[in-house]
Amino acid sequence: MKKLLKLLLSLLLLFGLPSGVLAFADAPVAVVILDESGGGMDKDLPDTWIEQVRRNFSFPDYKLIEQTDLLQILRGRLPQPDKKSPYYQKSHLQYIAELTQAELVIVIRVGRMREEVFHSYSRGLQGETFVRVELAIDVTSYKKSVDRYLSKKIRYFNTDSISVLPSVKKLAVYEVEDAIYYFREQYGLKGN
Repeated sequence: MKKLLKLLLSLLLLFGLPSGVLAFADAPVAVVILDESGGGMDKDLPDTWIEQVRRNFSFPDYKLIEQTDLLQILRGRLPQPDKKSPYYQKSHLQYIAELTQAELVIVIRVGRMREEVFHSYSRGLQGETFVRVELAIDVTSYKKSVDRYLSKKIRYFNTDSISVLPSVKKLAVYEVEDAIYYFREQYGLKGN
């Protein structure tokens, strides 16, 4: 038995490993973040969302396309959605996948992101601080190998005591991460 094992090991060393044994399928992933909120989006959010995608679609199966490379490829060629349906359709994401040679495309479109703090004063009562949170984000994805398009609309409009409601940034981080995880499950990926 030892001789047979030594023979197989020496043959492997002599002729090398069969092709594909150590190959990884690091399919490119394109993440496009569009701020159409009129400046309401926090500057740190794109990095946070990109990191969430990196965690959920990671090596050895996926490789995130660097944002600088992605912006260079898409500059001036990003498709514009219709006025009737402002979120990105399957054909838009297919076009982005074709341009970037990506296996997976995720578009995060921030339509509205606003947080307004105000005070309420009543006769004889101390004033209370309230916050109005408005959030409208569309997260869409397309996986080329299975020709599957998924979308998730995030809508949150609420006014309550400042001690009750989360900040709009925390809410946006949580909701987008939930959408990305949903896409991961729908594409049949395990882990994380």
